[in-house]
Amino acid sequence: VYITSQAQPIFNHVIWIRNVAPGGGGGVYIQDFNTKPTFNNCTFQENKAPNSDYGGGGVYIESQAQPIFNHVIWIRNVAQGYGGGVFIANSNTNPTFNNCTFQENKASNSNYGGGGVYIQSQAQPIFNHVIWIRNVAQGYGGGVYITDSTTKPTFNNCTFQENEVSNS
Repeated sequence: VYITSQAQPIFNHVIWIRNVAPGGGGGVYIQDFNTKPTFNNCTFQENKAPNSDYGGGGVYIESQAQPIFNHVIWIRNVAQGYGGGVFIANSNTNPTFNNCTFQENKASNSNYGGGGVYIQSQAQPIFNHVIWIRNVAQGYGGGVYITDSTTKPTFNNCTFQENEVSNS
């Protein structure tokens, strides 16, 4: 699913399973100013982004998009590049994650990282009551990888458990 141009769809109880994207966002790609999709009680499972130049095995978010994820699960998604579960980039890209779980996602290229989530380039996501469990990065950041001095994520009442980095 590709979401852009200020679209504001609502997804309720939707499952994305075993999708593959040649670029980023195996399940969903979200971009552009004022693009505000809402995902309620959804699952991203075993999706893949196999191109090492991109990421977001489950979801790719960039360019000032502002999605909201409520009670969403990312499980066993894989990115060859950045962010096994989710990739987030660019200024004013401000997704919100409420009561979500990132479980057993993988960033499989040793040059990158963020088994669960990768955040860069002035993005400012908010994570409320989010759990990261058993995510793996071959590079850096088993649960979350945060880079760039102006990248400012907020974590409220979150749990990181049994995430792993290998080959760093």
